[in-house]
Amino acid sequence: MPIGICKLCHLSKDLRDSHYLPRSIYKSDRAEQLTNKNPIVIGKTIRQDQGQITDYVLCPDCEQLFSKNGENWVLGKLPHDYGHAFPLQDALVKETPVYIGAGVNLYAGAKFPAFDMDKLVYFAASIFWRGAVHEWESDRGEKTPKVDLGIHEEPIRKFLLGQGPFPADAWLTTIIYQFKPVLNVAYVAAPIHAGGWKRYWFYVHGLGFILHFGSGVPEEIRLRCSQHTVERVVMIENDFSNFVKELTNKMIKESDTSGLADMLKEIEKIRGKKPGS
Repeated sequence: MPIGICKLCHLSKDLRDSHYLPRSIYKSDRAEQLTNKNPIVIGKTIRQDQGQITDYVLCPDCEQLFSKNGENWVLGKLPHDYGHAFPLQDALVKETPVYIGAGVNLYAGAKFPAFDMDKLVYFAASIFWRGAVHEWESDRGEKTPKVDLGIHEEPIRKFLLGQGPFPADAWLTTIIYQFKPVLNVAYVAAPIHAGGWKRYWFYVHGLGFILHFGSGVPEEIRLRCSQHTVERVVMIENDFSNFVKELTNKMIKESDTSGLADMLKEIEKIRGKKPGS
């Protein structure tokens, strides 16, 4: 391991080859039933590849901090293959929303034993922060979208270290994918170019987050925050679920990756089999 300045603790230490998205996300994306078992990777195209987005960014102590305070719990709640159970989605189905609107249900995450809102918020903050403090790229040289947290970057760093609160003027929405089976893909943090405020989103295996900040964040968004509301709101939103599904379908159609069509045919053949066949 090379010695360098850890981006989180700002100390000179051995640095690990840190992952932007957690390592187990790639493992869950492995197509174990396919001829080509490599993970299905979304970049400029969709392909099956061993490449992961990593670099020497964090020291071992800070990586353990990320694991303990968010990653281990969150990743243990996600589906690990197509058609597998998604415990957080299943838990919400049994609960009564605190608000039902056009294409959106809001739930009081703080009241549900199935939800650890502290770990969900910490996990989301760690991903957005990673996207902001380092220029990540794949082994093919594809750069990830830049995340600009501005004045919120340092407060979020301190929050991740346990040295300060989550910024009072940043609002995080947590979204549970609406459809079954869950779409097992992962997208790194990227900007949403709409509205009069800054916002970034990412999605992993049924779980989506949007971070909002700026003076133009509407009251409606603030009342859906997973950190600053008493209910610690989580939501199921039709628009976001459709956005992720349509984006994935669009990338599949536009992809010129060799073998993609054969891969999709093989997936459909496997899905069509009866259990145990």
